[in-house]
Amino acid sequence: MIYATVPTALTRLERHGLSRLVEDLLDEEVTLERGIGEMIGTIQPKVWRLIKARVEGAFGTIHDRMNATYDPVTALATSKKQMGEILRDAQLTDADRTTVDRILDNSYRLLDVRAQLMLHRRLKRWLVAHVATATALIVLLVFHVLTALTLV
Repeated sequence: MIYATVPTALTRLERHGLSRLVEDLLDEEVTLERGIGEMIGTIQPKVWRLIKARVEGAFGTIHDRMNATYDPVTALATSKKQMGEILRDAQLTDADRTTVDRILDNSYRLLDVRAQLMLHRRLKRWLVAHVATATALIVLLVFHVLTALTLV
């Protein structure tokens, strides 16, 4: 089941030049987390408290990334459009609007990176289970053949 579903989800997330090695994904995750935290720090705390739930709700969850219809570029564009409508009446400066837009970009990418890492971990666990099962089956097959040869 994992081998049938994970590669297609991983490929969907890696489209548009977003594929990376696992080591690079780990580094990118740390960089994005740090960058998002720094950007949030530039927005006035009072303003951030008012818009935080809306902004965080705009970029969805990791499980949204597993959906067969998920496309990173399209989903980000849709969220930006929705965010623009939601924040139209908010008392934000142009700099804050730009920062919120960058937070949205980076948060989207961060969730995509986390989804890719989760899928890589699933594949690794599947590979360990697959190799262990295959090894056990080979041992049983050899035992079966040897037993059949000694009975003849």
